Amino acid sequence: MQRSSRRGLDNVVLRGIASDAVLDSYEGDRKPNMQGWIDHSREIGLPCIIMDQEAAAERDTFLFAVQQNPSLLPPASVPPGPTAFSNPGDPTAGLPAVQGQIASSTTQGLLDSVAGAGFQVITMDPAVIDALTDTDRAFLDQIGAPIILIGAPGSDAPFTDTDGTYAAWFERLGRAAVLTRPDYYLFGSAENPGDVHALVESLSTALGVTIPA
Repeated sequence: MQRSSRRGLDNVVLRGIASDAVLDSYEGDRKPNMQGWIDHSREIGLPCIIMDQEAAAERDTFLFAVQQNPSLLPPASVPPGPTAFSNPGDPTAGLPAVQGQIASSTTQGLLDSVAGAGFQVITMDPAVIDALTDTDRAFLDQIGAPIILIGAPGSDAPFTDTDGTYAAWFERLGRAAVLTRPDYYLFGSAENPGDVHALVESLSTALGVTIPA
């Protein structure tokens, strides 16, 4: 599966699981993201083609100063992630997902290769798992989305956060769980375990999939 594109997302349509309407979100989902990267690339290249000698000298002076003190370099702009297919109003929608090292009882590696790819529910809070209803689980199973509980080393969670990547990520996000898309962007997140059902239901609605209660 090519995680750099929407192939995994659109596959649920091609497999007959989701509504064809999902495909209509493609342009709105991808255009702002791609335009952002195009603009970012142009900003990087512009200093290389300065023709004015005075402006070029100022550029060189600045770059020499940055070599001595890298903190002078302003932070890189981060193009917006795709949000046309996401949980409405979710502050984490469109953020890049983390692909960190985890371990199971039998193997260790990147999360996708150990716990499963595609749509994913990821959490470090067992209460999130308990909050998933039978309907939630049936829907996630239908679309092939693994439910991934990660714990600190020494915990009894199915997967171990071997180097602290996920503990740090969830601390930065301030969320109890995330729902990732197959292209490494977040569909959305749950602030607390009680919100996870609404998050899964939002994905079900977005895909046009109805699971009988």
